[in-house]
Amino acid sequence: MHVIDLRCRESDNFSINCCKNDNEERLLLGQNDCCKESIYLYFDLPLFLNMNLVQSSKLILYKLPMCCKNQKTLSNQYSVYPLIDFYSPFVGCFSPLRFDCTYKEDFEDNINLGYSEIDVTSMVKSWLQGSIENKGLLITGEEHSPLIVYASEKDMDSKIHPILRIIISDSLVFRTLTEIPCKVNMRSN
Repeated sequence: MHVIDLRCRESDNFSINCCKNDNEERLLLGQNDCCKESIYLYFDLPLFLNMNLVQSSKLILYKLPMCCKNQKTLSNQYSVYPLIDFYSPFVGCFSPLRFDCTYKEDFEDNINLGYSEIDVTSMVKSWLQGSIENKGLLITGEEHSPLIVYASEKDMDSKIHPILRIIISDSLVFRTLTEIPCKVNMRSN
């Protein structure tokens, strides 16, 4: 088994009918006062990856400390979807982003962990198979879900950038070049 950690290429925070998050180093998810915050993430997949080689794929998001504790809420449910539309920072000015519910992955926040780990294997395999185009991920919270603050790929500490961890089978092992003694006969014309 081999592990490939892909760094997030793009990320953004958005909410409908609310002001844009000015701090690009953090990503807000869940209920923030009157706004429901969502996250956009994009990862470039390596060209050599084959759907049959992928054993699992996990999205890893690192939390940032909040100055105040979350209030008691009714829901601790969040979801990840593959996007059908291309993301634009002006998403609030146009029709809502479309996403594919077929590959929806639900997760709950564990407040005792400093990160969230979400299984997105079905999405990654569908991108590699060509069933859907890789236009990024949309992460949303259910109604009244507590606010979580994650680090973005713009955070100064590169150890906490969002990661897409892909585990591939042993059948794809990159061999280093080796020198093998050989004799080559050259013919002259």
